[in-house]
Amino acid sequence: SPTVQLARGLLLDGVYLDDEAVAALLRLPLEPLDALSLGRCHIGAGSLREILAAPWARGLRHLDLDGNAIHDAGLQALALSDGLDQLEHLNLASNGVGDLGLIDWTRAAHHPRLQHLDLSYNRVSADGLDALASSPAARPLTHLLLTGNPLGPAAAWSLTDLDAHLDQLTWLDLAVCRLSDEGADQLIRSPLAARLTHLDLSDNQLTADAAHAFTRPLTTDSPRLTHLALANNPLGPEGIALLADSPGCAALTTLSLRDVHSGLRDVPPSDSLAALDALLASPHLGRLADLDLSINPFGDPGAHLIAAVDLPHLRRLDLTRTNITSNGVQALANAPGLAALTELRLDINRHIGRWGHRALVTSPHLSHELKFNHLARLHVRPLADLAEDLQLNHRGALDKARLLSLLREWLTDTG
Repeated sequence: SPTVQLARGLLLDGVYLDDEAVAALLRLPLEPLDALSLGRCHIGAGSLREILAAPWARGLRHLDLDGNAIHDAGLQALALSDGLDQLEHLNLASNGVGDLGLIDWTRAAHHPRLQHLDLSYNRVSADGLDALASSPAARPLTHLLLTGNPLGPAAAWSLTDLDAHLDQLTWLDLAVCRLSDEGADQLIRSPLAARLTHLDLSDNQLTADAAHAFTRPLTTDSPRLTHLALANNPLGPEGIALLADSPGCAALTTLSLRDVHSGLRDVPPSDSLAALDALLASPHLGRLADLDLSINPFGDPGAHLIAAVDLPHLRRLDLTRTNITSNGVQALANAPGLAALTELRLDINRHIGRWGHRALVTSPHLSHELKFNHLARLHVRPLADLAEDLQLNHRGALDKARLLSLLREWLTDTG
């Protein structure tokens, strides 16, 4: 397969690099690289060791090894390489890395500029995290991604006990890490959490007990957290209401509450709607620009609640699989408080129908961009063809206004 070198960057994502291909790569007369992306290239520790020894690999600032099989031995190769002292971004996701490899790497690695470390979907436990958080390698980190590791609740103590070593950290992903309410509570109440701007706690079996931690008094003059993901946790109506009453959420611009009724039975619809109403009316959530409420049973009554409030900063709203029908869509289309929206996701709501689509594209309140984005996702062949034509002709062979006009004609013709 051909290689691509762009501005001192080599991107080979998805190219199968067997021993012969690695040997050919090493013979290329490349200039020294800033970035090397080898995602899903089927390389192991031996091939990685050879690549890092290449003259053009010395001085790398960005290294992506996502989806390979370097395992713990590959971490040792990284640690022993003397050409990675400029490294700023390292992606090791899905590589079979475990505690032993991470511990050895933290002892020997010399990456004084490393800011972004992705260890998602490996085999790191709280022991490995404890070694990382207490090592010099962690001091410059601003982004730490640990999604999909079996960390358990003890990971929260590893992070918070070593807060002084992570004083630059602003972005922390801990989705699918088995934290539980106990671990989440410890983390959320820590000084470390007070410095974060991005926190992902999705899919950790968190209940309303974890949401209580967000209601704590602020430890700083103003909250810093702008992005919070709590998707796929059984927070329920009580958890939603607690977030609505949380001053620690006052800086949020992005909030994911996808499927927060997961696993809960016999929740009265009135409780869910009351919680949604509290969320929309919260004095702490007025800055939201991106709100994900997908896979929650709000239905048309929820759509009417959303349509009744003024959300001047909201640009993206996800209502996928929320049991909305054409009635709820018409309420959203007639909502002047949603005028800033540029994307409205309504996938897998089977009863929107033509009248719902018609209401969106003829709305006097919703933006031109929202209507076009909605059009581009419709699973109707003529419209898909039009959207594709527009994307392929950047200079306006078919502009957005024309596309909307054609849609209106189609809706009229099909009744």
